[in-house]
Amino acid sequence: MKHVIICLLAALLLLSCKQKLPNDATTVSQSFDKLNVVNTQKEIACKLTSPELQARKAGAVAELKKKILETVETEYGYAFRFAGSDETLGQLMVFIQAERQCCDFFTFKLGIQDPESPIWLEISGPAGSKEFVRDELGLTTNIQ
Repeated sequence: MKHVIICLLAALLLLSCKQKLPNDATTVSQSFDKLNVVNTQKEIACKLTSPELQARKAGAVAELKKKILETVETEYGYAFRFAGSDETLGQLMVFIQAERQCCDFFTFKLGIQDPESPIWLEISGPAGSKEFVRDELGLTTNIQ
């Protein structure tokens, strides 16, 4: 009898959780569509000092730049294609985490499929973001 009560409580808990979660792909799609909106209110300014930015460009950014297979200019920034390895994915995650702290005007989109497929990183932002990516980060190579 104790097991029946526990099972009933678990079923009720699952039902209450299910009601709180989005139940269709439209809700999820709408959440991702918000990433397509460029925040024009953000000021394009890196929070790093010049020496910090130079050190970052010489280190993490330089390593990432070596792994770019293709660069495509987008309406509000650039998209970069990388090999689909877990190592590259880890480096991209570290890069995004650091950039979110110093350059909060960027919007990052990461496209990941199976391990054999490439990884795409799109960096976009308000007017001037393309120039920042090109001039300050120096990531734009092999532009298509």
